[in-house]
Amino acid sequence: KMELKAELDRIASEEATVSAQATKSANSKVIGLARSLDDVGFKLNSMLKKQVVLPLVQGSHFAVGSGDWIDIDDVAMRRWDLEGRIAKLVADGVMNMETASELRKQMDAIGDRESRMRSDGDLDYKESRILYSDFDRIAGQIEKLSRHGTKRR
Repeated sequence: KMELKAELDRIASEEATVSAQATKSANSKVIGLARSLDDVGFKLNSMLKKQVVLPLVQGSHFAVGSGDWIDIDDVAMRRWDLEGRIAKLVADGVMNMETASELRKQMDAIGDRESRMRSDGDLDYKESRILYSDFDRIAGQIEKLSRHGTKRR
């Protein structure tokens, strides 16, 4: 229960920061925060043994406040997946908040790089491959932590 509260506090803090920004990087971060909220919701549903929280992200679609759904691009989906894996490891006690924060900072840096790459329109193939490679590096770190099942301090 305390882990859920800590995660909700982290999400609220990051949401406040993201709300002050208006960049593609911030938009990508919103999807990661939605994934984190979904993970808290899934855990809450499991604890209550009934569905009281509906997911914000389903497949490659993201629910927005108006009730509409928007499509999520591949790069945002990659970040969403990694954010979900981090949130799960934190919730399971395998990863501490400090390590999760460091990985999220790395993803923010990738998001900033993506924003610069998109400044001329959209991503080309080479730019996409660079971002995927950056995300693969973070995925490797997450995989290493999940295999070892130990907290980094």
